[in-house]
Order: sequence, then C-alpha cells, then structure tokens
Amino acid sequence: MKYRSKKSISEANGALANGASGQGGDAKGAVRKRAIENAFFWALNVGSSVSIIMVNKQLMGSSGYDFSFATTLCAMHYFVTSIWTVIQARFLSANKGVSKGIGYADLVIFTMVADLSIISLNTSLQVNAVPFYQIAKLGIIPCTCMVETMWLKKVLTKEMVAALLIVMIGVSIVTVTELKFNTSAFGVVVALMSTFCSTMQQVLCGYYQKKNSLTGSELLRKVAPLQATSIAVMAPFMDYNVSGKWVTNYEWSLPSASCLLVSCCFAVLVNVSQFLCLGRFSAVSYQVVGHAKTILVLLIGWLCFGGVLSSNQAVGMTLAVTGMILYGVAGMRAKTKEQSSSVLPVTHGNGDTARAQLK
Repeated sequence: MKYRSKKSISEANGALANGASGQGGDAKGAVRKRAIENAFFWALNVGSSVSIIMVNKQLMGSSGYDFSFATTLCAMHYFVTSIWTVIQARFLSANKGVSKGIGYADLVIFTMVADLSIISLNTSLQVNAVPFYQIAKLGIIPCTCMVETMWLKKVLTKEMVAALLIVMIGVSIVTVTELKFNTSAFGVVVALMSTFCSTMQQVLCGYYQKKNSLTGSELLRKVAPLQATSIAVMAPFMDYNVSGKWVTNYEWSLPSASCLLVSCCFAVLVNVSQFLCLGRFSAVSYQVVGHAKTILVLLIGWLCFGGVLSSNQAVGMTLAVTGMILYGVAGMRAKTKEQSSSVLPVTHGNGDTARAQLK
C-alpha cells in the first residue's frame, strides 16, 4: 500500500478548496445576475403599464382622440406583439433554429381563458359602477392565493398573508372612494367571471411555461397570434355594443394614428414583461406588484396633471406600499428558509478522508 506525501495531500486539499470557492463564486454571480434581471423585468412591466395607461387616456379620452373601441385596441396590441415575437425569434434570439412545442389543447385553453378575461373585464367596467369594478379586481389576489394553494400546492406563510391583507386594504382605500353603488345580478356574475378568468390567465401563464419548458417570450410567440385573431373577430360587435359606433366609421388623423402606434409599442413591452415576470414569479407576487401601477398612476396624475390627492388616498397609498414591502420581505424569508432546509449537511469524516487519500 502506498501513501501520499504530506505535500501532495496539502496540494490536493488546496485544489479542492479552490474548486469549491470557484463554484461558490460562480453561484453568487448567477444569483446576482438573476436578481438584476428580475429587477429589470419588474421595472419594465410597471413602467410600461403606467405609460400605456397615460397614452391610452389620450387616445381614448373624449378630450383626446376619442378612439372609444377598447376591444379593437386590444386586438391591435396583440397583432403588433405577434409581429414583434416573430422578429425577436428570427433575428434577436440565441436559439434561432430551435422551436419548442406546446400542446394544441394547452394553446386553446390559454387563449380562451385570456380572451374571457379581457372580455369580462371590459364588460364589467361597462355594466358596473367603478367601485364595484375595482372591488372585483381586488378579489384577484385572494382568488389567486386559493388557486395556487389548492392546485399548485404553494404555501403562504402567516407573514405573507398579513402583508397581502395590508396591500388589499390600502389599495381599496385608494381606489374605492364610494361604496354606495347599485348593480344587477348580471353585473355580479360578470364581475365574478372577470376575477376568476384574470386569475386563471395569470396562473396558467406561469404553469404552461414550466410544464412545457418554455420561456416567457416563447409562450407569448405561440399564443399572441391566436389571441389577436380571436379578439379581432369579436371586437367590432363588442365595441359597437359599448359605444354605439362601428370602428370602421372612425375618422383617423396623423396624430391619432401616431398615438395608436405608441400605444401598440408600449403594449409589446407590457405583454413581453408580463409573460417574463409570470414565468419567474408567482401570480400572487405579480398581483402585488401590479397594484404599484395603480399607486403610480394616481401619483403621476396628481403631480403632472393637476389631480386631487385626498388624505384617505394618501393613507391608502402608505398602507399599500408598506404591505408590498412586507410581502417582499416575508417572501424572501420563506424562500431562504426553504432553501436552507433543502441543503444536505456536509460531513467531514476523518476516517473517510484518510481512506480516500490512500492509494
């Protein structure tokens, strides 16, 4: 039996230590890179969502270009998004020749759910008072929690649930200024449908990405053309029912067409960032950050357009932002605890080490 010298043993141990430290450095670099990407995608989603709201107010408002055809505008958004996904896949993607598949049934289900979400939200805004419409949108958070817990087996800690309640209370104070409203049974059904379909659209977006090993851009490239076509078929009739006018009778001008083009460009950023975020985070997290858009819109309106910010709204904003921060902290704690519990302990047995060093 032959023994290694002390020098060779120390050199081997040094090489192992350097390899371990190198792997640790690579892991830290990967974590840092992903954190930067996550922050960029969140910022892109929030920024583009707030921007498109401002542009659409000018495009659709009576004091702007009075393009009162919301469903047609949504179809145009998806058509332009479809064009962008083709350009991105052909010229900007690193895997130009690779096309991952997704089942036809999954495509049909996702498209139907997404279309129903858009249609029910527009119809709810049409038949219900704004406060009730906002309450239905707030219902997306508890509905999403229930779906992810029961179906995807995700766990929410007590701290996360408490933070979500603070967010919902704050946003409700901000958006629901008048709780006295009248609504019909049909309005209630439509509002409930909008809540459920919006929840499922966001949950399925992340679920199908993981199920089919797709990125957000790849899934969007599959579903955007189907959504654009299906919505475009229904859009003229739905818009006529809302506005009493046909979209073909709209009188275009260069400024209104330019505003429409800007809206479509922002829609591409919204759709791309939404699919990327839902592929990386839970639908609940997306909803929490999504309410930051409401806060930003109100603040921008107050600062730039002479809006009125009441004391109740200021309190609501403070509560909402506090809840968002607490939810982020609670989520990080839960993730750290989960990761630490899943790491196996490393043992350094002298006997095993000695035997491994024997030759």
